[in-house]
Amino acid sequence: VTGVQTCALPISASYDSQSIYIENPSPNCDITITITSSTGEEVYRQTFSESQTAYMVIRIGNLTSGQYTLQMANNQGNYLTGVFGI
Repeated sequence: VTGVQTCALPISASYDSQSIYIENPSPNCDITITITSSTGEEVYRQTFSESQTAYMVIRIGNLTSGQYTLQMANNQGNYLTGVFGI
């Protein structure tokens, strides 16, 4: 197969009480970010286009205290998952 670009996810993330900061040194694909609560409720979902994925900021100041799971995925089936608490 020719003309197919594989999207890798060499991404790092950090957060404080108001925001999650995601850095992608090799923006080469769209990324969907999903945050779910400890009860499984989806509280955030957004797809960022390739041109927006070098540096993404997710506002979390409106979330209640608790544990959350953040997942970053691309359209190739690659994903990263992390847990954070507020």
